[in-house]
Amino acid sequence: MDLATRWSNLFVGMSPASFFNFSFLPKYGVYFLQALGYTLLLAVISVLLAVIPALLLAFMRLSKNKFVRGISGAYIAIFRSTPLLVQLSIIYFGFFGAISIPRLYIFGFIDISRFIPGVVAQQLGLRCRDLPCGHPCRRRGPD
Repeated sequence: MDLATRWSNLFVGMSPASFFNFSFLPKYGVYFLQALGYTLLLAVISVLLAVIPALLLAFMRLSKNKFVRGISGAYIAIFRSTPLLVQLSIIYFGFFGAISIPRLYIFGFIDISRFIPGVVAQQLGLRCRDLPCGHPCRRRGPD
């Protein structure tokens, strides 16, 4: 039996209402609600962890003290003018360079533990290039 036949046999005798079968909810509904609660809690915590330093930097930027305004301006300028890929590289090679990463070998001699993050970083870089010209991720202008 080929793939097209098996695929079409999956839907024989099904009505459109059959696609919305919630018979699993009595058994797993509690876990779905618990996961929803954890998701919302994580979202609120992450927003708070982002807003608090942002407000602190914004108030520092509005300060009349030149030293405080200069520190906040330098911090903001460094993170706004540095491409995301460079920031990720600094975090990866700085932070993860200080901890031990398990070595992954294929064929016994090809070390892919350093290869996989490079592929991920390359994909992130390609996605930043695909964004429109005025997007904040594209700090360096059009290609």
